[in-house]
Amino acid sequence: MTLPQPEQILPLLAELYQMTATQNEGRVASYIPQLAKANPEHYAVAVCFADGSQASWGQADLAFCLQSVCKPVNYCLTLEEHGEDEVHQHVGFEPSGQVFNALTLNSQGLPHNPLINAGGIMCCSLIRPQLKLPDRFEAITQFWSELSGGSAPGFDNAVYQSERQSADRNHALAYFMRENKAFPADTDLEETLELYFQCCSLTLNVQELAVVAATLAQGGKNPLTGQTLLQPRTLRNCLTVMATC
Repeated sequence: MTLPQPEQILPLLAELYQMTATQNEGRVASYIPQLAKANPEHYAVAVCFADGSQASWGQADLAFCLQSVCKPVNYCLTLEEHGEDEVHQHVGFEPSGQVFNALTLNSQGLPHNPLINAGGIMCCSLIRPQLKLPDRFEAITQFWSELSGGSAPGFDNAVYQSERQSADRNHALAYFMRENKAFPADTDLEETLELYFQCCSLTLNVQELAVVAATLAQGGKNPLTGQTLLQPRTLRNCLTVMATC
C-alpha cells in the first residue's frame, strides 16, 4: 500500500480547517473549575509526517493542558518499566462502557483500562515508584520532551491547584481501588494522586503534540530526532487500547 504524500494531504487538511474553524457548538470542559475559563474561540490543527515535515493552522503555538492526553503516554511509561504482564495485574485493557470518571471497577476489581481516570491514577502508581515524587515527575516531563522532539512541556499551576481542590471523585476512585487491593504493595495514595494531578496539568501545543503522535504512529521513532523511544510491544499495547478505549 502506498501512503499518501504530504502534498496530497495538506490541501485537504487546510480545507477541513477552514470548514470547521467557524463551528461553535459545544461547551468547554467545566468538571475542573479552572478549565471552564478556557477561551472557546481557540482552535488549531497540526500535522507531523514521518519525514519530520510539519504544517499547522490556527493558534498552533498556544499551549494548553494535556489533561487526559497524558494517559496514553503514562501507560507507555509503565509498560516500558514493568512489561505488560505486571502492568495488567493492576489495570485492565477493555472499554468500560461508562463515563471517564465512573466510580466502577471491572470484575477483577481493577480499573477497566489505562485511559479512564481510575486507570490513569493506577498508571501513576507504577511510574518510578522507587523515586521521590519530584524525580518521578521529572522523569515524566523528560519523556514528554523526548517524544515531542525536544520541546520542554510547560505547567499550568492554576489548573493544577483547581484540580486538587475539586478532586473528590478522583480521591473516591483511589480509595475504592485500595479497598479492592488493586494497587501495588506500599503505594502512597496521596503521592500517587499528586503525580496524577501534575501530569494532567502539563502543557503542550498542537504542533508539539503532532510530533508525539507521529512518534507513536511510526513505531516509537521520533521523526525529528530519529531517536527510538518505545519498544514494539509497548506500541502494540498502547495503540490497541487507544483504538478500543
